[in-house]
Amino acid sequence: MTNENKKTLFECLESDIKYKLERVEELYPNSINGIYKELHENYYFRKLTYDCIIDLFYYCELNDCNPGTIKNLFIDTENI
Repeated sequence: MTNENKKTLFECLESDIKYKLERVEELYPNSINGIYKELHENYYFRKLTYDCIIDLFYYCELNDCNPGTIKNLFIDTENI
C-alpha cells in the first residue's frame, strides 16, 4: 500500500485526543504545531520522534506515558 492510499497519523488520531490538543493550542502554539506537523507528515507511529510522543501524552494529560501504548491514541491502527 502506497502512502497515497493511507491516512496520515493525524487523520487516524482519536477525536478526543484532537480535542485535547485543540484545547491547549492557544497556550502552547509552538509545541502543538510541532505535534501536528509530525502527525500530518507520518503514516506510521514508529516514525514519530520520542519528543513528539512525550509531548502528545503530556499535552493530552495522559498518565500512561509509554511509547508502547501510543497505538491506543489512534483509530484504524491495523496499518499504522
